[in-house]
Amino acid sequence: IDCAILSRHPLLVRSFSVPGFDRGILAGRVTIDGEPFYVLVNHWKSRYGGGEEKRMACAKKVVEIVTQWIPDYEGKTTGVVIMGDLNDEPHDASVRYLRQNGLIDTLENVRDDKRWTIPYYDRSARKVLYQGFDHIYINPAMKTAGPLRWVRSTVVQPSVMMRERNINGKDYVWPNDDYSTHIGYSDHL
Repeated sequence: IDCAILSRHPLLVRSFSVPGFDRGILAGRVTIDGEPFYVLVNHWKSRYGGGEEKRMACAKKVVEIVTQWIPDYEGKTTGVVIMGDLNDEPHDASVRYLRQNGLIDTLENVRDDKRWTIPYYDRSARKVLYQGFDHIYINPAMKTAGPLRWVRSTVVQPSVMMRERNINGKDYVWPNDDYSTHIGYSDHL
């Protein structure tokens, strides 16, 4: 459940604490062609047992890092990519908070049938929900500043990572992981 960054470039890393939550926001700084670039990796509180206030605390910490800490540290605006399992969908308060504070949802225009990153069987409603819990956000500088510029984002759903799962007599597309005897690539796409 912890976060990590792999990089081919030298990397400075710092974890920012989130009040009331045991996982921080992992920030990595890479320099490309002499210009800094940041990646913030997130794994926010699951929905199990609630957690809305902890996910909002994470969202507030991300905005603080992007709008205050990074510009103060660099002395200028620089590109930032924010990614990870936020455990909320685009319409939920914590993710809306990111947009309300100037961050750009790079998956906004991806069709719903291609946007989902995790299926969930809601036993009480007896239906499968395809949810978009994993996100890639950028700050406006990623469109204009520095050697790297955002072009597009997509959710990777290759068939090798998928299987059919039968629930109540109906087949559903599912990540290739049964959470028991067969551990696939991931429970998220």
